[in-house]
Amino acid sequence: MTFQWISLYVFVGILIALILKHKDKMELQKMLFPVLYVGIFRTGFGIKLMKHLGTKYRAAVQMFGWCGIGLGVIGMGIICFSLIFSTIQNFLNPNLPAGVQPVLPNMTVPGFGFIPFWYWILALFVIVLIHEFAHGVVAKAHNVKIKSSGLGFMAFFLPIVPLAFVEPDEKELARQPDHVKHSIYAAGVFSNLLTALAIFLIWMFVLVPVTGAITETDGVVFTKLSEEYPAWELPDDLVIREVNGVATLDGQSLLGEISKLEIGDEVTLSDGTESHTLVTAEAPEGGRAFLGITSITTHMVKKDHVNQGLFSIFGWIAGLLVMIGKFSLAIGLANLLPIGPFDGGQMLRTYLLSAFKGNKEKAMKWLMYSSAFFGFLLVFGLGFWVKSLF
Repeated sequence: MTFQWISLYVFVGILIALILKHKDKMELQKMLFPVLYVGIFRTGFGIKLMKHLGTKYRAAVQMFGWCGIGLGVIGMGIICFSLIFSTIQNFLNPNLPAGVQPVLPNMTVPGFGFIPFWYWILALFVIVLIHEFAHGVVAKAHNVKIKSSGLGFMAFFLPIVPLAFVEPDEKELARQPDHVKHSIYAAGVFSNLLTALAIFLIWMFVLVPVTGAITETDGVVFTKLSEEYPAWELPDDLVIREVNGVATLDGQSLLGEISKLEIGDEVTLSDGTESHTLVTAEAPEGGRAFLGITSITTHMVKKDHVNQGLFSIFGWIAGLLVMIGKFSLAIGLANLLPIGPFDGGQMLRTYLLSAFKGNKEKAMKWLMYSSAFFGFLLVFGLGFWVKSLF
C-alpha cells in the first residue's frame, strides 16, 4: 500500500471521528442517503473578512462581479456545448474515453494525469475556499447580509470531499436587481477562472524557466488508457527513450514518431535498457494507428549541480500549483452547468423569472427541464466511465 492510499484512509478515518464527535452541530442534507449526502457545520468562518473587503473596496468588488457575469455566460455556453458534444461522441463511438469522469484521488484522469491524494485534498480545499469567499465578498459589496458560513463534506457512502459554503440572506438577495444577483452567483466561478489564469501565468513565466534551468529531458512518461489497447502490457513505470531506435527524449518527439506509424505496424519502445514490441491498433475514432497511451509528459531529471532536496521541494510545489490551476478551470466551468443548485442553475433561474415576468411556476418548470436534461447527460457520461472500469 502506497503513502497516498494510507493518507486517504487516515484522512477519512479522522473525518469520521470528527463528525461523530461534533454530530450534534452537523446538519445532514440527504440526497440519496446513505449513498450520497452532504454534512455542513455552520461556523461563521470568514464573514468578518468578507464584510471588511466588500465594504472597503466596494467599487472594485462590484466591478469584479460585473465582469464575472459576462464570463459566466460564455463559460456556461462552453461547458454545455462540451457536455452535449462528448455525449454524442460517446454514443456514436463507445470506445472513446468517457466524456465525463470524476476527479478522484489516487486515480489517473485524462487531462490531469495521476492525482496524488495530497494534491487532490489541498487543491480542492483552496478552490472551494476561494469560490465561496468570492460569493460572500460580492454579496457584502451590495449590502446583502451573510446569514452564515462554514465547512462541510460531501459523502459517497463515506465522507471524503471537503466543502465550504456561504449563505446570503435569501430575502435580501431576492430584493436585489437581476444584475446584482447574477454578479453574486457568478463571483465564485469567476474567482476560480482567475485563479486558473494566475497559475497559468506563474507556470509560463516562473515554473517553465526555472524548470528549464535546473532539469534536462530524459524521455517520456505516460498513462495507459485501457486493457483493450496494446500499451496495456507495458510496465507502469516505463520511461520511453526510444521508438524504433530513434531517440524520443520529450513528448513532441515521441508523438512525431508515433504519427509515422500505420495500423498494424510493429513498434519497439525502449527505455534505453529494455525493449517492448507492440502492434499498433486502430484509434477509437478510426483512421490512424493507436497504442492506447494518454497524459504523455516529458520526464525531467535534475541537472548534476542541483541540490536534491531543493529540487524535490520545487517539484512538489510546482506540481501542486499546476493541479490547483487544472482543478480551478474544471470545477469553475462545471459549476456553470444550468442545473438547479449549481451557480449556472441559479443564474438561469434568475433569467427565467425575469423572462416570464415573475411567473415562478413557469420559471421553475423550465429550470427543472434544464436540470433534468443536463443531469441526464452527466449520468450518461458517468455510465461510460463506470463501464470503462470493467
